[in-house]
Amino acid sequence: MPISGQLFDIFLCIFAVSVAIALVIHIKGAKTREKIDKGFSLSYWNLSYRRKFIRTLWSSLLIIPAMLLVHMSYHSVIVTIVVGIVLLAIFTAQAVYNYMKWKKEKCD
Repeated sequence: MPISGQLFDIFLCIFAVSVAIALVIHIKGAKTREKIDKGFSLSYWNLSYRRKFIRTLWSSLLIIPAMLLVHMSYHSVIVTIVVGIVLLAIFTAQAVYNYMKWKKEKCD
């Protein structure tokens, strides 16, 4: 039995609000914990700036598959280029920010 469109929209809104609340609670709790510089941490917010920088570099490898997926979905070179530029700018800004904070933290 398929779910009606209105019921699905309500379920989706409840799910989105629940995820947002859980994320806010997780981020608030991570601010009080000591940052992890060695070992594995699933949570981005528990990492030191050095580890955030490294994770950003590894995550930036996902730009190419994301661009391929966008191109296969929209079949538009312009959309693919725009998405690629936006993703590259975001990852570059994040990497530069984490690198600068890491070096500042190292000097302190």
